[in-house]
Amino acid sequence: MKASLTVLFAVLVLAAGTAVATCDSWSGLDSIQAESRRLDAAVVRAGHFRAVAEQTEADLLKGEMKLTEAADGVLASARYASREFLRAVADHVPGQTERTKMMHVLLTRLQARDEVGLLSADQKERLNALRCDCERELEQE
Repeated sequence: MKASLTVLFAVLVLAAGTAVATCDSWSGLDSIQAESRRLDAAVVRAGHFRAVAEQTEADLLKGEMKLTEAADGVLASARYASREFLRAVADHVPGQTERTKMMHVLLTRLQARDEVGLLSADQKERLNALRCDCERELEQE
């Protein structure tokens, strides 16, 4: 991620130099700096969202959190950090509510870990219990 930010910064600096050279004005540089600040803030929000999602998945696998609570927490983080993620979930994930859609996302991510052999026997049992929780939640919709 740092490498991509470095490349982005280099592109912005090059563009800033071009804007200054061609416009003989600081307005182009000001807009580039504003965009750079906006992108930096987006990177911070995305990092926060990723950390919340990873910690939530770990808590689910330890049995320290219910699936509905996990979905609500990740949704809250996504609302702050990643509206694009929420739109993708809304368009491509089955379920009636944002909560049940996020439950599916979390289960799918945990299932992917299981498929590549990253879950212990206890974690696999917990995943199966989480699937049952999800089915019960869907029946209540």
